[in-house]
Amino acid sequence: MRKLICEIFLRTRRKKTTADELNKLGYRTRKGALFSDTTVTRLLRDTTAKGERPTIPKSEKRESVLYLSKKVNGS
Repeated sequence: MRKLICEIFLRTRRKKTTADELNKLGYRTRKGALFSDTTVTRLLRDTTAKGERPTIPKSEKRESVLYLSKKVNGS
């Protein structure tokens, strides 16, 4: 789906036109709504689609794991 959005956007260079084309093709959002230029903008800017994830420093990861293990073990 995101690949299609990118392809349409690269061809049209317009977010509203991209949304209109997706709607004409019968695509809907997860909730069944029509696509809008705002939805297209959000999907184009979302870095998780490109495989980029925010990195968490090791010290924070360790603290999170310790917190979760204490919570699970009831400590």
